[in-house]
Amino acid sequence: MRATSSPLSQKPVVLLSYGLGVHSTAAAVEIIENPGARDFELDQLILLTAMTGDEWQSSKALVESHLLPLLRDRRVRYVQVARVGKFQRDGIAVLSDTDQPRELYLEGAYKLSDELRRAGTVPTVCGTRKCSLKFKGWVLDQWIRQHFDRKNVRQIIGFHAGELYRVERERRYYSGVGPPIEHPLITWGWDDKRCFDYLNARFGVAWKKSCCSFCMFSAGKPEVIERFRAEPKSGAEAIILERTARALNPRMTLYSRSSVEELIQADGNSRAVEIADHTLGRAERKLMRVQRIRMKKGGAHRRTEELARGTKAEMDARLRDESVLRKLPVTFEGGQARLYILRPPEDSSYPTAEEMIVAVPGTVESKCRKNFTRRWSELVSQQRLFSASHLNQTS
Repeated sequence: MRATSSPLSQKPVVLLSYGLGVHSTAAAVEIIENPGARDFELDQLILLTAMTGDEWQSSKALVESHLLPLLRDRRVRYVQVARVGKFQRDGIAVLSDTDQPRELYLEGAYKLSDELRRAGTVPTVCGTRKCSLKFKGWVLDQWIRQHFDRKNVRQIIGFHAGELYRVERERRYYSGVGPPIEHPLITWGWDDKRCFDYLNARFGVAWKKSCCSFCMFSAGKPEVIERFRAEPKSGAEAIILERTARALNPRMTLYSRSSVEELIQADGNSRAVEIADHTLGRAERKLMRVQRIRMKKGGAHRRTEELARGTKAEMDARLRDESVLRKLPVTFEGGQARLYILRPPEDSSYPTAEEMIVAVPGTVESKCRKNFTRRWSELVSQQRLFSASHLNQTS
């Protein structure tokens, strides 16, 4: 291990945000091996990676086999950091800080997938990439602030020549503290194909894109389905994440237009499904009450409340008991048995209220948003009045 820099070091440094994938790897290799591609010395360069805990194993193999030996040979410092917990007050952990790196610590310290399973949700496509900001951007910023005066830091990001839109979006968030972020690939005119071909020629391998194995932006692309086939454990983890989310909300598939489990099954990847079945079959289950206020299409607030916990068989039996007690039928939606206590009328407008009891994986935690209970009571009263009025009109 290498001793970390003293806080607020005044030595000028060049930080390359290293994401393990094609573009940042191409930028790193060219900068290291071609003196004409940089205006600084290699002892000023630091590669910096924030680990989410859910990267592909194939990315680990590529980086450890090809890039890390180059960093060791040129004595380029490489720092791996990770978020420690759900809250910012939990801080960050330094997983490795050395100019002789030999291993990627992909597991991180606090996994994004663990947080999603506790919340019973999946990443969302709309809006800002909150998962990237929370598990990458914030973590990198914290490490930089702890070790350097931002005014003496140059930061490099590997956006390529086909990603000018990302540079424009980045400028909208630029605080004005320190120099603007540099994009050498864009300066060189290197697009995605140029980066891929460069690494293929340099190392003799087809470098793969870096992302969490369950990233919603991959949206079931053929190369992702192929990676699930090669790494069935990652496929199983994606299935478990989706099943957990769909238990609480049958509409919540991993991809916006399709289910990851259905795509994996259609590919004939029975091994990934078997691992998911085995893992969930042995895990603790919880019987939970789920109350959801749908504010608009694709937007909702919810409360989750634990009613009981035990084995899958025990929770399935408890669900049947609730059905008999409440004289309501158990329905099967999104691959999951559930007991609806309240459904919104089909022709009602937003907001709407929905309530169910369902057996879910034991990782899901009870949760309630601030002011949810008051808003729920008001909305349920309105919805029941609407339902009664609508029934009278049609009878």
